[in-house]
Amino acid sequence: MTSNTQTLIQQIHEILDGKLDEQHAKSVAEAYIKTCERLDARIKQFTKLIREGYYYAALDVAQLAPSLNQTIQSIRFPREKEWNQFLVKIGLPTFSGFNDNELKRVKEICADSSLTQPNGYKDYRRAILQKDPERAVQALRQLHEDFPKDLNAKQELVRLETMVFENIDQNLKKLLQADDRNAILELVRQTKEQPWKIELHSEAWEKGTAVYREYEIQNKKSFLESSITQLKVIQRVGNWKDGEDLAKELRNSVREPAFERLDASDKRDWKTLDNWFQQQKSRAEAKQELQEQFAQFAAQLEPEPLQLSLKNLNRRQVKRYATDIQQNWESFATQLPDATTKLKPRYQEALQTLSKLGSIKKKSTNRRFIKSLFALPVIAIAAAFVIYARGQEAKLAAVLQEQYESSQLQAVKTSLNNWEKTTSRLLSNYNPFRNYSAHESVNEIQGWVNEIAAREGKVQELLGKIEISIEEGLNPSELRRVSLNINVVEELIISIPEVSAETDTRFQSLKSRVAEQRGNHIAGLRAGIEDGLTILDHMTEKFLDPKRINFERANDEISEVRAQINAVELIFRQSFEASSITDLKRRLEEKKAELSAYEVAIIELQNLERELPDSISSQEYKKKLQELASLPFSENNLVKLASALLQHEDKINNLARELLLPQNPLAWDQFQKSLDKPLYVEALNEKEMSVLRALSKPSVLKTIYRYNVFTYSMGQSVGGPSLIYSEGPVELINDQAQTRGNLLQKVQEFDPGKVGMGKPFSEKFYQCQVSVAGKPLEGSWLVEDRLSPESGFFKLLPELCLFDENTGTLGKPLLDVIDVIKSDSFMSPIFKAYLIQVCFNGMLYRPFDWGLNFSPTAQLEYKQLSAIKGNLYPYDWMRKSVQNRLLAPLADFFSNLSKTSYFDEARASRELFKQIASQRIRFGGFVDQEGEMHLLRSTPKDRKLFGLSTDGKMVMLRQSLVSDLEQKIPEPLLLTPLLFFNDPPQVILDRVTRTTGVEVNSPEFQAHLPEIFLP
Repeated sequence: MTSNTQTLIQQIHEILDGKLDEQHAKSVAEAYIKTCERLDARIKQFTKLIREGYYYAALDVAQLAPSLNQTIQSIRFPREKEWNQFLVKIGLPTFSGFNDNELKRVKEICADSSLTQPNGYKDYRRAILQKDPERAVQALRQLHEDFPKDLNAKQELVRLETMVFENIDQNLKKLLQADDRNAILELVRQTKEQPWKIELHSEAWEKGTAVYREYEIQNKKSFLESSITQLKVIQRVGNWKDGEDLAKELRNSVREPAFERLDASDKRDWKTLDNWFQQQKSRAEAKQELQEQFAQFAAQLEPEPLQLSLKNLNRRQVKRYATDIQQNWESFATQLPDATTKLKPRYQEALQTLSKLGSIKKKSTNRRFIKSLFALPVIAIAAAFVIYARGQEAKLAAVLQEQYESSQLQAVKTSLNNWEKTTSRLLSNYNPFRNYSAHESVNEIQGWVNEIAAREGKVQELLGKIEISIEEGLNPSELRRVSLNINVVEELIISIPEVSAETDTRFQSLKSRVAEQRGNHIAGLRAGIEDGLTILDHMTEKFLDPKRINFERANDEISEVRAQINAVELIFRQSFEASSITDLKRRLEEKKAELSAYEVAIIELQNLERELPDSISSQEYKKKLQELASLPFSENNLVKLASALLQHEDKINNLARELLLPQNPLAWDQFQKSLDKPLYVEALNEKEMSVLRALSKPSVLKTIYRYNVFTYSMGQSVGGPSLIYSEGPVELINDQAQTRGNLLQKVQEFDPGKVGMGKPFSEKFYQCQVSVAGKPLEGSWLVEDRLSPESGFFKLLPELCLFDENTGTLGKPLLDVIDVIKSDSFMSPIFKAYLIQVCFNGMLYRPFDWGLNFSPTAQLEYKQLSAIKGNLYPYDWMRKSVQNRLLAPLADFFSNLSKTSYFDEARASRELFKQIASQRIRFGGFVDQEGEMHLLRSTPKDRKLFGLSTDGKMVMLRQSLVSDLEQKIPEPLLLTPLLFFNDPPQVILDRVTRTTGVEVNSPEFQAHLPEIFLP
């Protein structure tokens, strides 16, 4: 409650109690109404925010000091109704009142501690203020996870995630347009890793995820291929356990798309490998199970377990037990002959024990039977005591049973003594008077007591043996036996209900002494194993270093390492205690794995070196190269050559691109996209429009006139004629000037000095005195020549280009327009050069779409033209200085220009590129480590063979001629595959001629044809 509210409520109470005059009531009532109205507005704001789902903003309103709940409680007071009646009575306005439902809503929400605004909102708001939506999303995700009831966090999270995903979607669209595959993969991967609450869906996202799925499938396919190769090697070596995990992973991938894309040969190989691994595993599991069963069988033959198993058996059960053991022995003797041979003495001892115990059981049964016959008269005599005796025995048996169930050993022993005395006194030894159920229970308890006594005796016996063994000294085998005895004693002690303190102390002391000696023994073992592993580390570092491998001594070195591994492993096998040294065991396993991997790598290297010449396809050859490069022998010449070659793998995979456009991989993509389009652009972009407007809308050039200016004196021509260019025809100032012998002519004459100012034509007046007959006498006289040929060509140009100014479209290739321009023989060479310059500038933004990159003649001749002309402007052909400098060299250039049609050449070249790009690339052989060529028998002799040279370029390495003449060829990159196109060059050229109608076999066309495509 604020001090103002407290004061206000206090004043209201004083007015109602008559302590203040009514004149104060008006000011107090106004203050009270304003306070209530402000509070009501705050309540309504809170309710509105809650209703719209903005919980965090509503909680801000509620928690702002003073809190909303506190303010409501302070403004409401018990005499509120009395106060309103008082105000009505004196004629003052009252507050209309709060909405009870809204007050209830405020109370419920503010009382719900789970909706208290968490501190995480600070991080969220800070991120929003810093315009960091990604960090804001992270804060909201954490809030939603910590406070699932906070609906505002969920709503805000959905809103922000939608905004973030929209930004991602925009970026993804740009990357898809740019075809930036790596950036697409990275963006999709980062997006998929985020825990989105919204469903990601858009056209760009579907395309991006499709690219990512394809990437994952290709990666998984490569992994599966390499895994199958590795499993093949493992199968050859024979250690199937090394590939068990890998085979399991492959088995789980059978239904994945990547597996479906494997070659049929790989699938067949995997099926064979899988069957082999399954058979090996089944055999190993069966062998392991058989060994475990044999171990259990051997344990049953030990004297002590055998005695315990036969203790409570009768003669028939002993006989059956012996039969089972004999049958098991015969089965194990067939499957494990070596193991049963070692166990045979113990087995024979067990059979003797079984035979002896069976005869003892029989005698014991006969004695009990004879004794029962002599007891019959006694039972008959004691028949009168049956009811009494049975009742007493039942009571004693019940007490004994209760003590037995609670494992009170001493009490049970005392009760058994009482039982014996009582039953003896009641002649209970005579069967007719015995309570058989009670006796059966007591016999069971007596057996338990006897068993406990036997255990106590066994404990004392084993403790004595342990003490003797310790005093005599414990060797490793004795230590193991004593440790096992300690475990047996501990189990026996646990099974005895009440163990004496003396026995327990004695056992703990012996246990500590054995543990100490065992610890010392393990420490000694550890030291010995560590020494062996240290030697093994030095040996593996020296012998198993792939960078310093000596293949001539590899087998001997591997044998030395394996011998050291066996020596260390022998310690583990011979010493049971060594099994607890798990860290060293792990180190040994790592060394074994390292040796195995090294052996596998050597075998694989030898196999690949042998199998490499047998490759019959580029895919098979490349696969073997990749396997070679993946081997750890980085200093091996073959591995180094394979690694160096695979650095140019992209060039090998894109033979056509490397031969056609080797310097510009991006241009290849543009070329691919332009294959099915006409050699012009129908819809011009803004840059092309700005360039080509110079051809389509030069309003000045459309109306240029040419005049000869003559100067007359005394009726004779004394100067000229000089040539001028005018914006329009001559304008006579007035017709009556001729009647007075004066002629005044006005013209917008070309002024070369104002070209750069954008006003190349200036107003000029020519005045000439004429005779009555109209002949010039004095002054300058303009004689109209004709419209310039340049102006006439400009009038024709929009129609020639099929240009539509309204739609901004062009209907004719600019290369075809250039062919028309360069063939014109009337216009100024300077003006022709300017027009060609504009056309070329219009094609530079999309040279593949316009066909410019398919016309080498056009590119070459324009380069020569540019070296002469520099940069021209529309009016340069009218400028004297430009004419003096360029007219003669440009006229000479155009007179010697080739007659090749740029457009026809572009059509034919693009068709040639298209034919080459669609050709099947075939594998013809490879270059070996010595630089010799290995060709397949199926390689045609009339094909050009292409491969990588030592400078990493794709070149023609050999051309088989009929005469078999030696030719100079570039030095090949070792191991480079030799590739060739399916069709001979002449077949491809003839096909281009038929398709385009252009004679590509002509000398003019072949002058610019790449040498590799010449017949």
